[in-house]
Amino acid sequence: MTENSATTVATDTFGPFTQVSVGLSGDHEGKAVVNAYIVRDGNTAAFLDSGVVWGYDRLTEAIDRLGLQPSDVKYLLNTHEHMDHVGNNARLVKETGCRVGAHPGRADWIADNDLNARMMVQRFPDAAPLFDLTEEYLSWMGDEAAPVDFFLTEGAKVDVGNITLEIVELHGHSLGEIGFWEAESGVFMFGDVLLPQDNPVLYLYEDPTIMRTTCEKLAHFLSERDVKLVYSGHGAPCGKQEAIEWANECRERVDQIHDSVVGSIKKASSGVTLADVRDEVCDAFGKVREWRALITIDGHLAELERASSIEKRDGRWYWVAA
Repeated sequence: MTENSATTVATDTFGPFTQVSVGLSGDHEGKAVVNAYIVRDGNTAAFLDSGVVWGYDRLTEAIDRLGLQPSDVKYLLNTHEHMDHVGNNARLVKETGCRVGAHPGRADWIADNDLNARMMVQRFPDAAPLFDLTEEYLSWMGDEAAPVDFFLTEGAKVDVGNITLEIVELHGHSLGEIGFWEAESGVFMFGDVLLPQDNPVLYLYEDPTIMRTTCEKLAHFLSERDVKLVYSGHGAPCGKQEAIEWANECRERVDQIHDSVVGSIKKASSGVTLADVRDEVCDAFGKVREWRALITIDGHLAELERASSIEKRDGRWYWVAA
């Protein structure tokens, strides 16, 4: 994997948080970056996510810049299991001796790169085209994975020196996603529950019902607290009101995708496949037809099936609601 020419070293620090940004590579990523974070109190530190494999040197440069030693890193806390957030887990564990914490819902994926890749890139093997695991996923990660040492669930707290990170469950993009609230500095950090609208790929989430609820939960959580800054996995740092508006926009985006899925099925008297709906919805939103969109569309199909609006016959989906 060659390094993206847009790769940068983080310069943003607020309170105990330092952001490390690295450019993404691949045909579907555009100019996107992924952010990892260092939380530091004196000589005690934790990573929030580990980024992509070609960004490892950026992580160590940030540690050096902060005057820390590798042994000062006590924890690696993952927001979720996706390849651009866990790509350096094993190497950080090996080099620092840190312990890995994550939500139990996807801990087995974090501990097994091959499982992780298959469940993301080839979850729907009958939906053409079948994307390559290495090119699309495994090449973003180190050769080895690291097991999760302890679980992080709603309301749990992790102490990094005298800094306390409170865990907030933010399921939707992943069913094992979490965020971190640090009350003293007023910083909230999440991974991919909210994603920029200009991403070249369709908004990725596993379950639209859960996604809507989580967007509403996040907006409410932020509105009730003295939030000074919000950090994310792919966006720029933003303030409280901007983050609330972002959450509301993402909530609306789920409904827009829902409407597009419904329209695609309703007009197809001979039924549609998962790939058919993916292609039509991606075209409608100007997004790339790729594997992440299959996950989002499958979630909407499952929601519609639960509502008895559609049914599947001979591998094709039909609209059956009145």
